[in-house]
Amino acid sequence: MINRFHAVATAACVVFSGSAIATAASYTLAPSQDTFVYANPGQVFPGGPTFNNTNFNAGPFSIYLGTAKSNSAHDVASLIQFDLSQLIADGVSSGEVASATLNLYSITNGFGAGTPNASFPVDVSVYKAAASWNAATATWNSGTPAADGPALDTTTVNSINTFVQFDLLSAMDEWLDAPVTNFGLRLDQDARVHNGSNEVGATFRSSAFSDVTLRPFLTITTVPEPSAIMLAAMGVVGIAGLRRRSRRSAS
Repeated sequence: MINRFHAVATAACVVFSGSAIATAASYTLAPSQDTFVYANPGQVFPGGPTFNNTNFNAGPFSIYLGTAKSNSAHDVASLIQFDLSQLIADGVSSGEVASATLNLYSITNGFGAGTPNASFPVDVSVYKAAASWNAATATWNSGTPAADGPALDTTTVNSINTFVQFDLLSAMDEWLDAPVTNFGLRLDQDARVHNGSNEVGATFRSSAFSDVTLRPFLTITTVPEPSAIMLAAMGVVGIAGLRRRSRRSAS
């Protein structure tokens, strides 16, 4: 009886811990593409293109993402997309995601505007992008999708040199069920924030930044499958039954 108890107990523990490990997974994804766009109609340099017709995916500004809202055509928006094919290949489907969090590293404003702080915070909202886009060609005037529906989440940015998070869970079911609808995300600032002579806007590190630990990333965790939970429960019940029988035999 003792040997049988230990054998079943060991098997049940393997079922419990092994199934949880196998079916409750976590993923950390880097962006498949990201960029920002700038609404300014002024020229980048005399005789050159305007900012609102310029793509910033290459060159010195490629290391930034950001948002800004102004009353003088200085709005900034950002686009970011993640490839979910690994989750789909692993059989993760709608209803099986427990959390999905976008992480962006906040830094000193990189666009010549004011930096958010406790006195001048900015609210940044993330939306599903309404159409496909290409980070290598998108400009404010061309190839930048509008926001699709209400905000997925809004975060207040009031400090720098730290990660800020956005909850993307509400987008996961649609994207996993219909991957062709995954056009990524658009980030916009909710309202104009003015600090003296400066507009205040949020700036984040992009996927082009040299330090990989400060680049954007998406963390996703899944929930255990119901069958795994049932197997674990059955194992625990089996252990309890064997313990009762073992006590009766001993008495």
